[in-house]
Amino acid sequence: MPYKNPTKKKTYNAEYQKKWNAKNPELVKEIQRRYYQKDPEKRKQQMADARERKRMKIATRPRSPYCEVCGLVCRTVLDHDHKTGKFRGWLCPHCNSALGHAKDSPPILEALARYIMRDYVLENLIRPYPEIYQKFLKEFNNKYK
Repeated sequence: MPYKNPTKKKTYNAEYQKKWNAKNPELVKEIQRRYYQKDPEKRKQQMADARERKRMKIATRPRSPYCEVCGLVCRTVLDHDHKTGKFRGWLCPHCNSALGHAKDSPPILEALARYIMRDYVLENLIRPYPEIYQKFLKEFNNKYK
């Protein structure tokens, strides 16, 4: 044993391990494959724990049990800006997916809101009155073309 000092020994072993891994990449892959095949559930849990630790480093406030958009009580997920990586808040998976599908674009989200409101207004408030319905459609189509 080259070092009696535990700190130096640990450093020496880490350096030796890195060199050995670099010289034997195929053997390292085979050892890892066998290790992960022994207990795949343990590996999945380790990966999930690592992702959770990374999320908590980014988050600037503790996880909320409520979605900050719709108020649903659930296991919320971290929402962040994909360009800057900056934490935005805690959302339910549905709201987070909706933002992702809209590419975090305010114009797309506004267009979606107008679209859904148009159908809501048509079905619930205007359709029962045909003359108002025709007038509304003309005005709406002129305004949002």
